[in-house]
Amino acid sequence: MTDSLKEWLSGFRQLSRNPGFSASVVFTLALAMGVTSAMMSVGDALLLKPLPYHKPGELFDVSETSARSSGVTSLPNALDWKEQSRTLKPVAYYMETALPLDLGSGTTIVPVVKGSYEMFETLGVTPAVGRVFDPRDEREPEKNVAVLSAAFWRETYGEDRSVIGKTIRLNHSSYTIIGITPAEFAFPIGYPTAIWTPLAPERDLKENRGARNLSVIGRSHPGETLKSVEAEFAVLSRRLSEQYPDAQQGWTTRVRSYDDLARGHLRPMVLALVGALGVVFLIACANVTGLLLARVSARRREFTIKAALGASMLRIVRQILIECVLLSLIGAGFGALFTLIILTIFQPHLGIHVREAGEVAMNWRVGLFVLVQAIACGSLTAILPALALARETSQSGLREEALTVLSSRRQNRLMKVLASSQVALTFVLLVAAGLMLRTLDRLQHTNTGFEPDNVLTAELWPSLEPAAGDALSETSGRGDLVRDAYLPLVDHLGSLPEVQAAGLISVLPLSGFSGTRFFVAGRPKPSSAETPRCEIRAVSEGYFRALGIQLLAGRLPGAQDGGRTSPVAVINDVLARKYFPDDDALGKQVKLRFEGPNKESITIVGVFRATVQRSLSDPPEPELDLPYSQLTPDHLLYPYLGAVKTNVVLRTAVPPERVAPSLRRAVYKEAPDLAIDNVRSLADHMRRTLTGRQFSLFLIATFALLALAMALAGLHAVIALWVSQRTRELGLRMALGAPRSNVVGLVVRQTGFVVIAGLIAGWGLFAPLSHLVGDFLQGVAVTDTLTIAAVSLSILLIGLLAGFRPAWRAASILPNDVLRSE
Repeated sequence: MTDSLKEWLSGFRQLSRNPGFSASVVFTLALAMGVTSAMMSVGDALLLKPLPYHKPGELFDVSETSARSSGVTSLPNALDWKEQSRTLKPVAYYMETALPLDLGSGTTIVPVVKGSYEMFETLGVTPAVGRVFDPRDEREPEKNVAVLSAAFWRETYGEDRSVIGKTIRLNHSSYTIIGITPAEFAFPIGYPTAIWTPLAPERDLKENRGARNLSVIGRSHPGETLKSVEAEFAVLSRRLSEQYPDAQQGWTTRVRSYDDLARGHLRPMVLALVGALGVVFLIACANVTGLLLARVSARRREFTIKAALGASMLRIVRQILIECVLLSLIGAGFGALFTLIILTIFQPHLGIHVREAGEVAMNWRVGLFVLVQAIACGSLTAILPALALARETSQSGLREEALTVLSSRRQNRLMKVLASSQVALTFVLLVAAGLMLRTLDRLQHTNTGFEPDNVLTAELWPSLEPAAGDALSETSGRGDLVRDAYLPLVDHLGSLPEVQAAGLISVLPLSGFSGTRFFVAGRPKPSSAETPRCEIRAVSEGYFRALGIQLLAGRLPGAQDGGRTSPVAVINDVLARKYFPDDDALGKQVKLRFEGPNKESITIVGVFRATVQRSLSDPPEPELDLPYSQLTPDHLLYPYLGAVKTNVVLRTAVPPERVAPSLRRAVYKEAPDLAIDNVRSLADHMRRTLTGRQFSLFLIATFALLALAMALAGLHAVIALWVSQRTRELGLRMALGAPRSNVVGLVVRQTGFVVIAGLIAGWGLFAPLSHLVGDFLQGVAVTDTLTIAAVSLSILLIGLLAGFRPAWRAASILPNDVLRSE
């Protein structure tokens, strides 16, 4: 048996002889490694796992951006890029939507992506079953075809391969199923696509460069870089601006790698979590190091005997290192078990909060991380005990008396430094969690401009083709959804006994935006770049009453505003203040600016208090609301606001969930051609907009509390060791007449000294790291005095409580016992 193997076996036997010490160290390391490995698994799924495409590094997203919008382009521009680009071949365009699907047993809404036939070729996807799009599918749009996702195929058809060639009723049109994607395939990343269908150019306005509703993706030739692709599209952008100055003014082209588009927004969150995990890992190492220092001190006689028998200092230090690494490896083993438990618990929730993560599980990358973490932890925790032992040995030749020094002032000083460092790192995490908590609280108490309690919402989808894919196209033959379906339905809903008010709105608050340009009649016509912009909505008469929105001036749209009357609109007070600062906005007229001809002017008849629009963290933008009652099929905005999905809102006299069945029955009975989806309370809708922040706060707070628990354990160990080392001194003090309160005060002062030193270090450490949490804050400064003071006071009080047991032990020392031992 080699000497090395003997040393490892000796280390294992040494640990087995001290099960209490070994168990405490292993549990501390297992808990820390389990949490860090679990979050590493999430980070791996979010940022490190390759995208499910062929050579994903060659994929680039191309879009247009302006001061008000970004991420999309128009069909004419996409076709020009596709034809003229030399760095990207092939190039595909696509759009996300949602359509009603008739499964025979009822209608449901499914996420759909419509794309050009090159989409799957660009992504390099080979179907699991059947085929994907080819040019004939685009040339013959009347032969509707569809490709299903593997998840949708499994859930709906039980992975039955015979579905190829069968038809489905999507948006009341028949589509032939031609293929199934691989199980790992997802496109676009972050969108739960169930079905892909071709987007035929013949069905769109090829000449309308203002209708920006498409995304573009391309695959670069080998050797092309992001800079070379950017350089080419900068030239193409200038060329389009010269050819079409009105449509392209204020718009520039942006090129990004698709990986950056899909996952770049997650990096700040993941990096912040990695930083928090690093803090937890360091605290665990510091905690274990303190325990090992105490353990080395207790084994001074053993080391003296080994030295007397000829063991070199190097061999003794190596033995300490082996024992530390063994503890870390055992801790890593149990940590892997904790990782599996944590992922099992949180896996169902990751799809809600971090949809891009997909299936999160341990893999070889995470396993390698755990192994490296264990070795690093074992090595780090062995350094201080080994250095302390070597230093004392170099001064005294390993005499027992010298080793006793390890358990005296120098060792205690080292442990105090470790405990203070744990307090400092815990302070950083707790302040970060406190700032995020204050941000969340501020957002939850944001003045939304409406009353969300007792409001039920639902999406209504028309049976006709939504205009998202062919906006501004011909509307003849579509029927009049507003008068035939939406308005009669909302009138019926308003008559239900449990409903106090019912209304419609095209874009629900906190559900995105729908912007347009306009200009004020009677004022000089501004340039395209200076044309005012506003959010635009379509609303019914009862919407403002259903949400409790305050009318500030004028009137709301009513029954008198019909399709044959003069167009009217109501605006929010933000638009009134911004564009009519010195005048009364009532009675003023505005015109909406599109690429088509301008219709007649719209008269402002009312001003209402602004409501939140895109998110709770964004201030309200100027908003103009048009009445649904005036959206006739010949209206310029009918394809945008009338022939698409709308949202119904009901003010209920009972809890909203009790009204949901009545709402569904009313839709099925009064408007059977409409599909209903996302039935939920407005309060629940608001909560869902905060789930990402809540999830991040939950993780950071969990890490902070874990760090606090370990820091308190380390602090308790330091003070307990200090009391045990000074038992004789404390006993003599009381034998000479010192009251027990003085002894307790002495212990409390020692505890306070360690905690305050840690807080001072924490204040200095947080300053350079504060920018890591800045992206998560809204309306709260990273130097928020209240949060920092509250965290500091809390840590001080809890830290003093951690010293209570050692202080009680010190006060319980019997002077007679100490004197007899002398």
